[in-house]
Amino acid sequence: LKFGHSGSSSLNQMAAELRAQIAACRASVEQAEAEKERAVQERNEATERQLLRRELRVCQRYLTEVNSDVERLRGERTQIDEDQPPPFGSQDGRDEASALQNTVHEGDDSKVRSVMDHDAAVRHGEIEWIIKGFSWLQDSMYQNEKELPESHSMCIAGHDFRLVYHPRKGFVSHYHEQRGSLVILHREPSEYEGVTFRYTIEIKSKTRGYVLWDSPGRVCTNDDVDGKAFGPDVCDATFTPAGIFGLGHEELQDSEWVIDDVLTARLKVDVRPRVVMDL
Repeated sequence: LKFGHSGSSSLNQMAAELRAQIAACRASVEQAEAEKERAVQERNEATERQLLRRELRVCQRYLTEVNSDVERLRGERTQIDEDQPPPFGSQDGRDEASALQNTVHEGDDSKVRSVMDHDAAVRHGEIEWIIKGFSWLQDSMYQNEKELPESHSMCIAGHDFRLVYHPRKGFVSHYHEQRGSLVILHREPSEYEGVTFRYTIEIKSKTRGYVLWDSPGRVCTNDDVDGKAFGPDVCDATFTPAGIFGLGHEELQDSEWVIDDVLTARLKVDVRPRVVMDL
């Protein structure tokens, strides 16, 4: 009986030790979960700070552009006050207007031939944008602390156009609260607000050459569109852009549109500047 009592005590002691270890483990689990929750919160806060820094950089760049516009406009005002030659585009506008309406008298005033040409002022432009190392794009942008890749710009009749790509289909124009994937970013001339232009965006295929993405676009507005984005999947902040041919960034990498890790886009633009027209 004495031996049995000793064995029972030993077993009880082992059980007690196991219970103590379980309690200690549970306490460690609770502590680890609390630390994990704090780590998640700290990571989310760091992500928010990163997004705020990027938004600040975008805002600062836009402020720099606006200040540059202010200086240019003040310089033009000084030229006007001093009766210097008008800003670029004004004389062209008068020349183009003369081509819009041309009346020819044949013989006498009883026979008139009147020609009205509405596309005489139209100007054309094209951007071919080749993005090499497409699979590295997001890493490269992160390393360089650059929010979005963009092509070189082209200026047509005082209007500035460039292509911008957002791999996450996020904001492409904070000022106008627009989202998109591959978009046209437009800057207005200093002489007036609005723009009238037509465009096509084509993507190069592995087997089919350049293929039109969506239908041709047409824009005609007198509203303020400085810094505004245009394109097949441009939308406001409440919607999600469809992406190039309905594909996300990762899907594009394995599609016919990325050839040897290279995506090539081509933008064609026809712009009609605002010119005086005698109707």
